[in-house]
Amino acid sequence: MPESAAVTVAGHTIRMTNLDRVMYPETGMTKAEVMQYLLAVALPLGRQVRDRILTRKRWPHGVAEESFFEKNLPAGAPEWIDRVPVGAEPVTYPVLRHGDPQAPLVWFAQLGVLEFHVPQWRLAGSTPTAPDRIVIDLDPGPPAGLVECREVALRVREVLDGLALPCQPVLSGSKGMQLYVAIPPEGPLAGADSAAASEFARTLAVSLEEADPDLVVSRMTRSLRPGRVFLDWSQNNGAKTTIAPYSLRGTPEPHVAAPLGWDEVEAGDLRQQSPDEALARLAARGDPFA
Repeated sequence: MPESAAVTVAGHTIRMTNLDRVMYPETGMTKAEVMQYLLAVALPLGRQVRDRILTRKRWPHGVAEESFFEKNLPAGAPEWIDRVPVGAEPVTYPVLRHGDPQAPLVWFAQLGVLEFHVPQWRLAGSTPTAPDRIVIDLDPGPPAGLVECREVALRVREVLDGLALPCQPVLSGSKGMQLYVAIPPEGPLAGADSAAASEFARTLAVSLEEADPDLVVSRMTRSLRPGRVFLDWSQNNGAKTTIAPYSLRGTPEPHVAAPLGWDEVEAGDLRQQSPDEALARLAARGDPFA
């Protein structure tokens, strides 16, 4: 494979280098294969990050080497990647707006980006709007794992069903799960700001902890977490971000933040998904967020 090549992606020319670099030594997945995965999930991943400021986590030399988070769009980024300044001392974030997301995603992969993290709110122009979703992050403290996350996820769904708030389960690609709750245009959560969304998630977490303190913890104290599932309600803070569904993870083996069907959660035997497994599920079931 040549050391570099100019490739046209969705009408944009991208200079690609080190395409045979192994990004995941345990499986041999290369940078070129990372790009192929992103091309395959560009539509559903693009829906998740559209109009959200995009924080990236980069592993320039693969997951066995150093990584770092990046907020500012790097100097020299192509002009066809949209950007917006956010904050009093503005950070210039990349934003995927209209059009095909394939080229920006591949350009980020060229830089060694594996993870895409976004907030629960979108931009209107350059102005943050109220959040359009609430995320319930289920983080198991070893020896707890996905078995315990599954049990807590079913309990969360039961509570939310009683409030007429459907939620979508996603394997985190790391240790646990997330449950995504779309904020409806009407009802008590309509127009809620990030503080109100966080308080809703916190109240839910506290109530589940009170019902079963041996399984659930709502407090951030790490010493309380072993053997329990931490319901991280703080992911709804306006300054926080969450891994985007369909993003790869920088885990030793390549895993994906993979949406699931509730039938799969009910059936049990959950495990984190590889890119091939996530793509097979997407082909067979479609995107549950669509």
